Amino acid sequence: MTKITDIFDGPFVPGTQDLLRKIMRPEIQLANAMASAGIEPPEDIKIDGTLHRFSTKGRKRDDSGWYIIFPDEPVAGRFGCWRDQIDCVFKADIGRELTAPENMAIIRRQAEATEARERAREKKAEIAANTVEKIWSEAIAASPDHPYLKRKGIEPHGARLTGDGRLIVPLYSSGGELKSLQYISEVGKRYHAGGTTKTCSWMLGEITPGPIFVAEGYATAATVHEVSGRPCVVAYSANNLPIIVGQLREAHGP
Repeated sequence: MTKITDIFDGPFVPGTQDLLRKIMRPEIQLANAMASAGIEPPEDIKIDGTLHRFSTKGRKRDDSGWYIIFPDEPVAGRFGCWRDQIDCVFKADIGRELTAPENMAIIRRQAEATEARERAREKKAEIAANTVEKIWSEAIAASPDHPYLKRKGIEPHGARLTGDGRLIVPLYSSGGELKSLQYISEVGKRYHAGGTTKTCSWMLGEITPGPIFVAEGYATAATVHEVSGRPCVVAYSANNLPIIVGQLREAHGP
């Protein structure tokens, strides 16, 4: 185990002279690579060929950051952030050109890291799916008087409430399986940790002959549905919009 604060003799600061002087140390190179990718590196970095999760935003329950780095020479692996859909390969700079066998070893290790990451993500998503199913089934229907709905001027359309008053809206797979939940409160929106969000959506209204609208957020989709009288699908993110449009075209035609 290597503690980043010990290596730097203080808090990690990307681009410091200490980093430049110790560039050959794999732990420092990895921390620098994470920072360059927009990920706050963990305090402890373990180069042991095991998948490690960590908080990228300083939140106690946030473990969306991940890395798996193998200790072989040359040191290599992958790191990223599930929440921000970051996935980066990593190989340590050893100060010389790599041989063909070394390059092949790096490619193999990075592929192994990808497999380990996918297994961990699938397991986490499966646990989250079981949890959100229970939360959703036990939640009560939201009232039109909910502060968020009143401020947006929309109806609930099936949204529900947590015990502490947060609004809940569902994320379904294209096959109709509940995969995650989005929690909406006065301080913002947050997805259920570990739940699948990519490729998931929620349709407001029923499919009938005619246009189907797609919107990024729940409030916008509700407004479009209420004004047009047509079904509107919540894609939940800008990156998800083209994916959801593709799913709708495949299922219902252009």
